[in-house]
Amino acid sequence: MKERTDMKKQICLLLLLYCNLLAVMAQTAADSLALVEADWQAVSLQKGILYRKAAFSSLYGVPQEISIFEISPKHYRMDVLIHNPKEETSIAARRSGAVAAINGSFFDMKVGNSVCYLRHDGVVVDTTATGALSTVSNGALFIRKGKLRLMSWNKQKEKTCKLKRGTVLASGPLMLLDGKNCDLSACNSNFVKTKHPRSAVVLTGNKKILLIVVD
Repeated sequence: MKERTDMKKQICLLLLLYCNLLAVMAQTAADSLALVEADWQAVSLQKGILYRKAAFSSLYGVPQEISIFEISPKHYRMDVLIHNPKEETSIAARRSGAVAAINGSFFDMKVGNSVCYLRHDGVVVDTTATGALSTVSNGALFIRKGKLRLMSWNKQKEKTCKLKRGTVLASGPLMLLDGKNCDLSACNSNFVKTKHPRSAVVLTGNKKILLIVVD
């Protein structure tokens, strides 16, 4: 772990597969009850990071595991790490000195680059691919000086973005913004309804950051 005396420890959103900006939402009463009554294992990894994990024999009709990092941002700084897609998330995280990491944004494993908009300190690294992906990339992470903010996003904002400082990473679908449900009607329905491993970033009302992986 690398740490400077004047810098908070780093949490990385790895640009490997993708990160959906969503909150965990249940489709049925049974799914809601399963989430509440699950045998959640909770471990305090270090100051300001609580790790929770639960396994479900059937959630949304299939076996699933949910892992959640609950992070106090006053102790840590957020960042985006760009790395080789063949490098495992855990290895890339350790190499960068991060104390926690999840996959961040959609990635083309064959071509070897992100397929979502990424802008770092005024330089455009990648743009959002067209087609179904562009319809679900309706959210973005904005990180500056280690602080994270979530915001709505679209192709027009991508074309006109002029930010000179900080990092913008598009992804989606964005499901909640300022506590309100987002309109998903314009998102590709097959993508939204198809079960697949998902990652999520959530900012809570009590100013905690949740990094969620559903597998």
